[in-house]
Amino acid sequence: MQLESSKYVKDDKKELKALYKEAFPAVERVPFFFLMNRIRKNGIGWNIYHKEEQFVGLSYTVRESDFLFVFFLAVKKGQRGQGIGTAILSDLKEKNPECSIVLETESLQIECSNMKERKRRVLFYKKNGFSMSDFIVRENKEIYQTMIKGEGLTKEIYERIFKKLLGPFGFLFCRTEIKGTESGTDN
Repeated sequence: MQLESSKYVKDDKKELKALYKEAFPAVERVPFFFLMNRIRKNGIGWNIYHKEEQFVGLSYTVRESDFLFVFFLAVKKGQRGQGIGTAILSDLKEKNPECSIVLETESLQIECSNMKERKRRVLFYKKNGFSMSDFIVRENKEIYQTMIKGEGLTKEIYERIFKKLLGPFGFLFCRTEIKGTESGTDN
């Protein structure tokens, strides 16, 4: 699948914000104004994806040394199931070949009403070369499992990624606790 990718420009804001709000429940979202403010920092940004000149998806990433953390990845309803998510992950890897790619998925260890959807997401990432790490992250009241395509993630690096994203005022809206072994890999 051929996608056109670009960094965020002001003209993208309306569609970007609409997809962000539609794709992620309020409890999982970081305030949009905060994300927009953080893109001024080196290594943090929105990636916008178009197929045949139509906006189809987004990703929000933070780069820290040899790691690219995908905080948000979404494909528009009606465009899902067509390989766009896979194309977005391929684009991120192609543009960051030296990086291990890290992301979080909702925990499969907690009873919830959308377990089928959660399992589908984990399977999607596994099909795209990701494996489960043993890092568990608690953000406010939500618990996430960490997946990685690559290796070398440590708790120290994970904490640096979060500090880079959240900056000095992030603690006002997000309490983050990272648990896992120093290697962070699932053996």
